[in-house]
Amino acid sequence: MIGFDQDVTILKQRTELAAPISVSPKWGHGDNALEIWMRRLLDRRSTLALLAACGSHYALSDAQAAVVARDQPSSPFVRRVVRGPINSYSTYPHANGFLPDGRCLVARPSTVRGRAGLDYLAIDFSSGDIEPIASVAAARTYFAVSENGLLAIPKTFGVALIDLESPSRTEKQILSEPGWTVAEDLDISPDGSKILVARSHYAKPQGFEASTIVTAGGKLDRILHPSWQIDHAHFSPYAPSWICYAQNVRPPQRSTHRMWVWNARSAPNGRNIFDQVNDDGKTYVVSHERAMFHKAALLTIAHGSSAATPRGLYEVGFDGQRRLISESNRDFHCNISRDGRWAVVSLQGSADEQVSGVSAAFRGIQTPARPPSGWLKETGAGAFDISDIQLVDIHTGKRAFLFRATNAVSGQPYEVQPAISPDGKWVVFKDARARCAMAVEIDQGTLNRFLSA
Repeated sequence: MIGFDQDVTILKQRTELAAPISVSPKWGHGDNALEIWMRRLLDRRSTLALLAACGSHYALSDAQAAVVARDQPSSPFVRRVVRGPINSYSTYPHANGFLPDGRCLVARPSTVRGRAGLDYLAIDFSSGDIEPIASVAAARTYFAVSENGLLAIPKTFGVALIDLESPSRTEKQILSEPGWTVAEDLDISPDGSKILVARSHYAKPQGFEASTIVTAGGKLDRILHPSWQIDHAHFSPYAPSWICYAQNVRPPQRSTHRMWVWNARSAPNGRNIFDQVNDDGKTYVVSHERAMFHKAALLTIAHGSSAATPRGLYEVGFDGQRRLISESNRDFHCNISRDGRWAVVSLQGSADEQVSGVSAAFRGIQTPARPPSGWLKETGAGAFDISDIQLVDIHTGKRAFLFRATNAVSGQPYEVQPAISPDGKWVVFKDARARCAMAVEIDQGTLNRFLSA
């Protein structure tokens, strides 16, 4: 095991310089000095300053620290904040990134046998322990883990598989077909029997497809081959015989038929499930869909750039039925708890600017204005912008602030993209300023009161 303390050396050095701060009773009675100090910082709205300081190779000036500290409002839902190793990141939000024992798997760029690749590390957020799991050369950005511990890894023209429950954790190449580029965001079925990949053949004759690969023997089954590129393909964890995917259309064009599902019997040619054009001719811009764990439906975002209203977080059934869960003009990425009671969303900007929404009568919820025109417009290496994370009650649509994160202007892999741990105790995300995977521990009492109010 790599001790977590190795990665917070700068943090510990800074604790020696910190002035005494009174402890708020709401943060509990932890006996770990580092944890207590982090909670004190949270209560003083200073977490982001802490993260910037301990996640960088330079020290913030007092003036800079004061500015950053103002950027982090406190939240009663947060018990503590934990950050992973520098340059680490969690996987894409529609894939499972948690191991069977509950630890979170993160990736970090490295050199593997003289080639660019990724190290995979397992983080126990409760203890802070970090265990190196595997190193893979030529691995693409994201990954997926089955419930029985199989790790699926995309490569440019193929897929690798590692059995994390095996003592050897040997990499096995189960697909290699030059010319067919594998998308970075592959998926693996919950039982580990199949891997799902979206592939593109860019040379003539051009082609696009979604395929499944049997993990036991590597058999490839081409299940879809539309005339357009497939994106965000993933299994429904509720009903894995259903596959969810998206029509990928490059800007400045917009797809009006983005969200699709496939099933060998019920929808063998695919089924478009979100009619994005309203009766008045105005169009929704939707994306960042994620299949729900507890029912045959997806969670998705109708973005603030949509002409159609209302915008925000939607539930869309495989049968095409949809409902607005919670209105917002700034939602960006979303995810949902295993029990389906609550969701998390990251925003395009902050949630501070409260104005009446276009459908203000919707359960009396006030919604932020559309994303600021300058959001993610800054240039330069390492540029980022604020992306608040909110909790959402799936039943009532009410929201609560959780954490102020930062989203990279350059995009992947440091878009915030929150995910909820299988036990519902942690929200994992990526922070561009700290340049690492991070997690906040959720105060379960506060969460339960929020969901039952």
